[in-house]
Amino acid sequence: MVYNGYLYVIGGNGGSGVLNDVQYASINPDGSVGAWATATTTFATPRIFHTSVVYNGFLYVIGGSDGVGVILNDVQYAAINSDGSVGAWATATTTFATPR
Repeated sequence: MVYNGYLYVIGGNGGSGVLNDVQYASINPDGSVGAWATATTTFATPRIFHTSVVYNGFLYVIGGSDGVGVILNDVQYAAINSDGSVGAWATATTTFATPR
């Protein structure tokens, strides 16, 4: 995921388990990537095979699998701060119809 000059890595399988963290790094003018930082907040449910999008300054984590067989149909979101860090996560009050 890319937003406002930063590159984001969101959840996934870390080899030792499913993750719910966000790591981010600045993208330099020459295309190289700066030092990685880990966001201070994590989203509620670790997941793999999810979709992530950014819209209007918010990062959304959508669906996926918890890695042990549960397919998810929730949406979690957090504000992206001007320094690239991620704010507190919230869960949308409604889920979508079909887990995926």
